Amino acid sequence: MSKIPSPNESIRDTLPVELLLQIFDSLPLSDIAKFRLLSKEVKAIVDDYFTRQLKIKEIACGQDHSLILLEKGRVLAMGSNEEGQLGLSDKTNHFVAKEIVNIEPIEHLSAGFSHTLMLSKNNTLWAMGSNADKQLSFANQGSKQVELQQFSTTRGIQAAIAVDFTSAYIDTDQVIHSCGHEGLKPHLINGELKLLPDWVKFPASLKVADIAVGKQHALLLTTEGEVYGIGSNEHGLLGLGSKITTCEDWTLLPINKARQIKATSLGSLVLTTNNELMVTGTDSKGQFKQSSSDFVTLATDVKTFDANDFHTLYVNNADKLHALGSNDKGQLGIGKLNPDGQPESALLLAVGDQATTEPPAAPQATSQTLSLYSMIFKSKKAPPKPTEEELLDWDSEDSLSQSF
Repeated sequence: MSKIPSPNESIRDTLPVELLLQIFDSLPLSDIAKFRLLSKEVKAIVDDYFTRQLKIKEIACGQDHSLILLEKGRVLAMGSNEEGQLGLSDKTNHFVAKEIVNIEPIEHLSAGFSHTLMLSKNNTLWAMGSNADKQLSFANQGSKQVELQQFSTTRGIQAAIAVDFTSAYIDTDQVIHSCGHEGLKPHLINGELKLLPDWVKFPASLKVADIAVGKQHALLLTTEGEVYGIGSNEHGLLGLGSKITTCEDWTLLPINKARQIKATSLGSLVLTTNNELMVTGTDSKGQFKQSSSDFVTLATDVKTFDANDFHTLYVNNADKLHALGSNDKGQLGIGKLNPDGQPESALLLAVGDQATTEPPAAPQATSQTLSLYSMIFKSKKAPPKPTEEELLDWDSEDSLSQSF
């Protein structure tokens, strides 16, 4: 039994830091934050732990939901959970990100229209959300909705992807399995698993690194960082101005060297090697800041991003999360907005589905996958309306110290 420190003793003398960190690794982030109340020494340990934990590795955007993967494998979810796509037990909208607990450390996220796949560091797959098109039939044959569950094979799973109403995974024997809508077919591109429609052709003359597909257009990234487009250019889908309406063949786009691409039904997003996020297309919900038929700069100093039709999330190199576009289901994670379009609170702490600035009472778990609290977000400025940009500060010393 651990020794309880006296008022004159430091917890560092009674409980090794390494053991305390191991305990932290097994707890939800919200429970770890409570340790800051024990002593100044523990507060320093917790703050250092959060500084390392709250680094964003990857973002995945579904139609009305978003997920955030942290470097150490924790996952935060926000937005619509109507189909169970967040992996939380209550089928409500979550306006503040909540940690999905009691899962393995995750290596990769992928979000479809209203379903989600999470590949663990142990090569197992976690699946949740809509199964109306049998997109999760590998995990559940009969149900139209799949609650968060683990799926594994004797061979192990190497990669997984969810797009719209289709899912695919590849096992360690390099066998590809797919299910759901038959309009998308699995392909291996530069070692990465992709789901593409038949109308997207592979050019023999280009070294393809990635392909991203919208409803009427597609983007292609080469290993040299060039970006090509094909399909419709109506409303600037391809960023080729207003005079060109369509491209029958792969056409070089006016973009400097790129490293990440995304196509939605309303436009295109490209992240350059200079960390500049470029966008083009129709800005229907504020997800691009402006409509344009040519590529324009949305942000600089960007580390990674993802987007869907009506919202965009990106992370800068200081690990600050930016969210733009529709927040009608909470997919931006900025909290509920009042009738004037302002956040209900500048500092949001989720308890169930309520927002508050006060430390909550001891919660009661309703399921093993329901996070009891959310991470704490501090708004740098309140948006005048839901479609404006909201900056979410992930700096633990700044944010956590004001809540605990």
